Amino acid sequence: MIQPNDIRLAVDSGDVALGARQVIRTIEDSSAKLVVIASGNKTDAINDIKYVSGISGIRLEVFAGNSMDLGAVCGKPYSVSVLAVIDPGNSNVLNAAENNAPAKSEEKADEEREKAGAEEEEEEANEAAEGEEQEEEPEESADADADEAESDEAQEINEQSD
Repeated sequence: MIQPNDIRLAVDSGDVALGARQVIRTIEDSSAKLVVIASGNKTDAINDIKYVSGISGIRLEVFAGNSMDLGAVCGKPYSVSVLAVIDPGNSNVLNAAENNAPAKSEEKADEEREKAGAEEEEEEANEAAEGEEQEEEPEESADADADEAESDEAQEINEQSD
């Protein structure tokens, strides 16, 4: 978890972008190194930031407090829902974020789950197709038996007429 003093030091000695619009701009131009979101934010802008940062491969951390708490940590007299660290300055906010990184990002885990699900569906489809082929084979055998019976009858009729 990112410590509040790391965030404050990044704000004071480094370069950060505050607010959803500025954060999205920094993500799009690849200048953001870390995005911090205050907990409890459910706006569309926050969802957009989560999506864009995931695509861009930029680390996303959730701050333990709400947006008023994040604003206070940044030393601002207003709420801050999200911030992007462009230059950490003298803080070790990037190191703290990396140390708390899970083994796999959520996006990679989701991709693996989707891939596994697709493979399972493909296997089920193959099994269903094999089952249909097996059902068709006895019908072919029945058709072959019927053909043999017809040929036997034709031979008997030919023998009788001779």
